Amino acid sequence: MPHDVEKSSLVYGVDLYRFVKDIKFVLLFYVTGDLMTMIYVIGSGLAQEGNPIVSAFSSMNGLYSIVLFKVFFTIALLGNYTYIIHSTAGKKQGQTFAWNALRHTTLQ
Repeated sequence: MPHDVEKSSLVYGVDLYRFVKDIKFVLLFYVTGDLMTMIYVIGSGLAQEGNPIVSAFSSMNGLYSIVLFKVFFTIALLGNYTYIIHSTAGKKQGQTFAWNALRHTTLQ
């Protein structure tokens, strides 16, 4: 039974080290850098959050709740990575192109 659970999990057969290595700039600039900048600027009153959903969520739950959005984003990126690498369409059409297109457009 545990073997079946492993096969149906999100990251079964995925090289997590390669995933983290592939998204190192996304983690550095978008997740960490943007998060630190947002917390500093919004906390000091120099700016406001422009996204109404994130703004409403952070006003109800506190400024540091924005971390949840970054975590959910990283999980969604892992899900996309897993789908692209393991999909048969991705293997036929060159999954490296699709993955590179996704992770590079994330930074822009």
